[in-house]
Amino acid sequence: MEIAFTKYNIKFIVQCSYKVEYKGIIIGRYFMDFIIENKIVLEIKRGDYFSRGNINQISGYLRATGLKLGMLINFTNKGLRYERIVKFILIVLRIRIFVMNS
Repeated sequence: MEIAFTKYNIKFIVQCSYKVEYKGIIIGRYFMDFIIENKIVLEIKRGDYFSRGNINQISGYLRATGLKLGMLINFTNKGLRYERIVKFILIVLRIRIFVMNS
């Protein structure tokens, strides 16, 4: 992945670390596979399906970083599968604003 990102001049951070805080106290760290163009959290996995834990992991990363979009990529025996994960709370707020304005 890093080779492809470099080849196409895509800005990325590999194994990016973010603090996990609770009430201002650091209680842990997240280590994301990639952050792309400071906009997308990219997590690479291996397996034939996306587990709920994988999706929760990306959701946690989005909350920690404040980013809105995550990509989960699974390398399978049959090829590549991917899933886009959008920060859910933003979708809810956009729907509410849209309904109020119409």
